Amino acid sequence: GITDIEFITQYLVLRYAHEKPKLTRWSDNVRILELLAQNDIMEEQEAMALTRAYTTLRDELHHLALQELPGHVSEDCFTAERELVRASWQKWLVEE
Repeated sequence: GITDIEFITQYLVLRYAHEKPKLTRWSDNVRILELLAQNDIMEEQEAMALTRAYTTLRDELHHLALQELPGHVSEDCFTAERELVRASWQKWLVEE
């Protein structure tokens, strides 16, 4: 989910910042994903998909928080986003 995307982006900043110091310019995940694509570390399509997943999940958490509801959703929700995050996790943190 959100924490996984945040972990992936922060890992990639730490992994590549010595080669591409511009990656440290921003602290927010959306801008970091943009920079990862602009600096040819992550494919633009993957960065855009992770950005969409991140903002979708974040918006849902904010919506739940405003209703004073727990930040949990059914496992059937956000399956596409979950699969995308799993694939990115595998690519960047397991296979690398």
